[in-house]
Amino acid sequence: MPLPGLTAAVARARRAVAPADPRSDGALLAAFVAARDGVAFAALVERFGPMVLAVCRRHTGHHHDAEDAFQAVFVVLARKAAAVVPREAVGGWLYGVAVRTAQKARAMAARRSARVTPTALLPDVASPSAAEADPELAARLDAELAALPEKYRTLLVRCDLRDEPQVSVAAALGVPVGTVYSRLAVARKLLAARLAARGVGLGLGGLAAALGGAARAALPGDLPARAVASALSPESAPAAVAALAQGVLHAMFLHKLKLVPLALAAVATAALAAGLLAAPSKPAAPPTPPVRFAVAQPPAPKAAPLPRGPNRIVLYLDGRLQTIDPDGKNAKAFGERDDKHHPLPSPRLSPDGSLVAYLVQTTASVLPATAEPPRPIGGDPELRLFVRKTDGTGTPTDLGVRGRTFAWSADGTRIAVTNFMPKGDGLTGVHKVVTVATKAVADLPLPDDHVLTDWSRDGRYFVTQQAVLSKDKGELPVFRLRLMTRDGTEDKVANAPTDVLLNGVLSPDGKRVLCEQVLIPDAKRAIRLPVVLDLATGAVAPLADYPPNVELQGYCWSPDGKRVAYAWRAREPREAAPVPTTDIESALVVCDADGRNAKTVATATGTGPGLVTLAGPDWR
Repeated sequence: MPLPGLTAAVARARRAVAPADPRSDGALLAAFVAARDGVAFAALVERFGPMVLAVCRRHTGHHHDAEDAFQAVFVVLARKAAAVVPREAVGGWLYGVAVRTAQKARAMAARRSARVTPTALLPDVASPSAAEADPELAARLDAELAALPEKYRTLLVRCDLRDEPQVSVAAALGVPVGTVYSRLAVARKLLAARLAARGVGLGLGGLAAALGGAARAALPGDLPARAVASALSPESAPAAVAALAQGVLHAMFLHKLKLVPLALAAVATAALAAGLLAAPSKPAAPPTPPVRFAVAQPPAPKAAPLPRGPNRIVLYLDGRLQTIDPDGKNAKAFGERDDKHHPLPSPRLSPDGSLVAYLVQTTASVLPATAEPPRPIGGDPELRLFVRKTDGTGTPTDLGVRGRTFAWSADGTRIAVTNFMPKGDGLTGVHKVVTVATKAVADLPLPDDHVLTDWSRDGRYFVTQQAVLSKDKGELPVFRLRLMTRDGTEDKVANAPTDVLLNGVLSPDGKRVLCEQVLIPDAKRAIRLPVVLDLATGAVAPLADYPPNVELQGYCWSPDGKRVAYAWRAREPREAAPVPTTDIESALVVCDADGRNAKTVATATGTGPGLVTLAGPDWR
């Protein structure tokens, strides 16, 4: 549709939803994600436009630049709408994008100022607020609010900027009212503290006044219609708007990339994927296409009933392997404490639950001579793959292969393994399949820059993760989850390029992936959160009620895919380093597949720095 016609259509849609669409923020966004509903999108522009324009005006200082930034914000929303989770957090998400977009618009304007004669300055807005009266305060307020974790920013935007009742916000977000009260109090204190660190001394009363004053700007005539037209028909967007939106999307992508180097210490142990990162000092050359080999392995399993397990969870607990019922009852330890189990990512149960595969720490000196170099990786011990019976009988069996990640075949006869080997200044992935009964080992034709993390129940796909290096900034990798066929070719890229997702585990029906997302809420820490990735839509949903200030220690699906289990370990207090003075708690939690109805079924404590006492659950 040509731009004038589209703009007219949007204007009609705008009038149709006036004075207000009764649907919630999340319902409007969901309608747009599901069916590209233009009326729903126009309602979002009307609802959040005053807030977005106020931010854009404060940061650009020029009405044309502010309007370009305003339109670009909603172009970005149209492109990234599916990534806004939960949907009801769209207001806080838009605030952060508005700050970033307006700052970029101002930078672009500064770069062209030598070539373009500046237009008139932004006219004064009637009855300017306290925040508007102090541009420096407004800029700092915007920057620090945008930098807050999303769960806090969302509450400040809804409750303080938009003045929504906290009871209504709780209902919209699906959390208890008490949670909103407590989180909002924490959010206000965090924002006040961040502002104080930048020399802005506002009490909570002054902060509330500043937030209220930063909330709104009157929307000029057809600006919302133009914004919707640019978002729904990107090819018709003005060049300046399109360039600005593309720049913001690229910056969001690089921001995700920047999370990885800060998180490598945590990821290297728990994700076991950082071993593939060479951390080059200059942009990496395009990788050489991997050489693929014929797979010397048995044919795919026939269509026969797959083995069923006993509905038990296996985990690493206090230095031993143990099985436990999903309700926490009938715990049974097996194996010896001196088995030197490596707690992550092992153990993994065979499909029928009769065997458990796990990694054992050893040294290069005791390994037989093979074609694989015995050099430890990054100072880590060598890890060998063992299996043993879960009933405690018999002795462990060394399968004769080194590994870092592994997964059982659907029929329980084979295990696919990835190990890391030195290659130049970095590492490369070596993939094998070992037959449990005979210890026969065959090559697995996966690319050497991939790490295998799971094998689908139908035997058709491997879940892998790949460290993708930017051509411009080779030192900033981003992890992509992929589904790979048995012959080593790619079937599907599972996640969006801006998401840092690791250690994917397929649901029993093969439609979802339980994995961990790496986030950096501030410059001093990395957070790994359990999330569920929908393979059909690409949407990423964090598990509800996951506790704060803990470190993820593994996760798994229930056999029917209706529940999940995850392990966590409390973060060590910084002031206690290097030796904590208090016990560090760990726990195993069983919950619904969305994280709700969580129940702690096992706990453990430890006092050593970095000591893992409970980890690596698997459920069959």
